[in-house]
Amino acid sequence: MLINDKNELQKSKSINFNLQNFETNKYIFLLINIIFFTYFLITIFHTPNSEDDFWYMNIFPTKERIHNIKDVIISMINHYNLWGGRVISHGLLSTLLIFDKSIFNILNSLIISSYALFIHYISKEKSQKVNNYILLMTYILLFKFSNGINRENFFWETGSVIYLWTSIPLIILLYSYLKSFLRNKSLISNDNNIYKYIKIIFFAIFSFVLGTFLETISASIIFSIFVIIALKKYLKKKIYNIDIIIFVFMSLGYIFMMISPGNFARNNVSYDPFINYNILVNILFRIHRCTFYLLNNYGIYIALVLALLIVFYKEHKNEEKIKIALFFIIPILASNYILIFTKLFTYRVLTLTFLIIILQLALLASFFNNKNKIFYRILILLITISTLVDMSGILYRMFK
Repeated sequence: MLINDKNELQKSKSINFNLQNFETNKYIFLLINIIFFTYFLITIFHTPNSEDDFWYMNIFPTKERIHNIKDVIISMINHYNLWGGRVISHGLLSTLLIFDKSIFNILNSLIISSYALFIHYISKEKSQKVNNYILLMTYILLFKFSNGINRENFFWETGSVIYLWTSIPLIILLYSYLKSFLRNKSLISNDNNIYKYIKIIFFAIFSFVLGTFLETISASIIFSIFVIIALKKYLKKKIYNIDIIIFVFMSLGYIFMMISPGNFARNNVSYDPFINYNILVNILFRIHRCTFYLLNNYGIYIALVLALLIVFYKEHKNEEKIKIALFFIIPILASNYILIFTKLFTYRVLTLTFLIIILQLALLASFFNNKNKIFYRILILLITISTLVDMSGILYRMFK
């Protein structure tokens, strides 16, 4: 009996060692990135230009093809006056559409992989150079979301640039700002030298640009930054100049986008099914609509995030990762319920939601301790096998 128990213990240790070796192996880390990067690149390559792509290939609102940056500027001035204020993101899209689509294919694949690497970097333990389980989980979630209602936000050129590309820098800025708040530090160094002022100018311009990206996503990040500044005030923590600069310039960018004459012109052609009802019925309908779409598409993932927060909060409530995962519930709710103020609802605006959910799950996955880590690792590997089978099926149908 003792011999059997000893053998079982040795087997368990052997399995755990192999799983541990898999977790930190640099070659496996490289292989994972290559596999998923290649999958995204092939899928993007086989997604042709369509719909709005052709619209933004031309000088708005004509059918004259854009050939250079001058044409892009003219098109965006017309766009601002006639259609909407997203001139930075749409200008980037029009610029990309000047060139062969292969440039977008590579850039988009790199951006998706870069976001996976960003999440891996902030979620792994400081002592680890790599954590292949967190990386795998991140890529698997990106894969799962890319094959649902968000497919066009991953593979379609207009959808990717306008929604995916704009959401990622906003998330990174909010993460960096939140991290500096939790550590009671300024986002930039307080040294009185030329580099400090260069950084201030950079953040002012960068924040303004981010504010012009998208009505819902930009507003939710501005609101989240406001909450952090309010918390600083409440907790009597120092509010740095950079805090005010980021908030003010992002707000100015947002105002610039929202007051465009094109927004008011387009507002007249939007259709609202409850336009003839009283304001209370209209608001209740929109709250129901936002809640339904959020829970219907991401309810299971949100429930998983909340469950993990409850499980890990008591033991790790002072941990930075727990606080960040908890705080990021605010931009999820803000980006969703700001749609109460819009007539129409589109799935594309939920891009920020699933990108944040991936970040939250990766941060919380790092809290699995030695007692249950083996089950977490085996589960990730089993899901990976299933994902690779799904990917193979998609690629097979693509080339069939």
